[in-house]
Amino acid sequence: MAARPRTKLALLIGGLGGATLLAAGLSTIRVPGFADALPFAPPIFHGVLEAYSQDGLRFEVADRALRFPAETQHQSIATDGGRLLIYFDGHDEQIKLMDLDSGATEPLTLGGDCDADPPPGTACVDPVWVRLDDGRQRLYYTAAPRGQDPALMTEPIEVHSAISGDGRRWEPEQGARLAGRSIVDPDVLALPDGRFRMYYTSLEPQPGAPPGEDLPAVYSAISADGIYFEREPGMRLQDASATTTVALPDGGFRTYYHPFASGIVSAHSADGLTFEPDQGLRIPGDPLPGSRWVGSSAPAVIRLDDGSYWMTLNAAREPRWPFNLLAVRRYGETPERTAGQPEGIKGPPPPPGAGPADP
Repeated sequence: MAARPRTKLALLIGGLGGATLLAAGLSTIRVPGFADALPFAPPIFHGVLEAYSQDGLRFEVADRALRFPAETQHQSIATDGGRLLIYFDGHDEQIKLMDLDSGATEPLTLGGDCDADPPPGTACVDPVWVRLDDGRQRLYYTAAPRGQDPALMTEPIEVHSAISGDGRRWEPEQGARLAGRSIVDPDVLALPDGRFRMYYTSLEPQPGAPPGEDLPAVYSAISADGIYFEREPGMRLQDASATTTVALPDGGFRTYYHPFASGIVSAHSADGLTFEPDQGLRIPGDPLPGSRWVGSSAPAVIRLDDGSYWMTLNAAREPRWPFNLLAVRRYGETPERTAGQPEGIKGPPPPPGAGPADP
């Protein structure tokens, strides 16, 4: 999977004998005075947690983690006849589909370099699913050279798209929806007036943006047809990355994102251009206190038919201290959770592949 701007973000977490520096999206941790003495840093494994909310502001994290077949850093939630589906990118830098009802996962056929075997020089990551008015579905994604951090590249990055009637067989659409340096994490929303707005994260100041600090910022582009996007002047959010935006039932929009500091926050807007931060955290940086999950990031949010909200979010699983390097297990090898949905939390039932949040 291609790294994104959040790979530059660092969370400072209290650790044994010093501070633990966790770089979100990376695979190592370092503890001064302990890990530095090792020939290599111990691994951190990433997982996907889920959270529910009745109002889109107060979220409760479920005490289980979704069992993904591989580590992932970006998800997009889709619906299909009442079922919940998740499009996600894996460490092979290709996009896959998980059906939460069955737990089945399948690679997507997007055409071109995305489907080459062995993998080509193009990474296809950051999927974003949108349902069109005519019933078809469109998937937007970032296309970038494999094995590099798109946010730091000097070459242009492109956002591509594919169209589908069933969400499984996809036909690539020609050309790039948007292109430029450090354009990552597209977040596309179908607007009530039929247009499409794409939010995207960049470390590179975009045209018309005010000068700012060297932190990720969110910009936007507008399109009449979902194909040809034109950048909108100004900056939507500063110190923000990996947004996911939903339309509110009474009008307006809310976007969820993670800032440089730990945790997931949100902001609301009447017009989708000027955002006002919401008070407090939606998800703290330590999403399940007392567990080994740290570093909440990369939220994906959907508003369900009953008006509640379901979120998936990334977290890193910190090894216990002291630890045996050879005994640290991947999350996918842990026992399955057999208990039902946590009491007092409403939302879809736990999928067959759900596992414990902290075995």
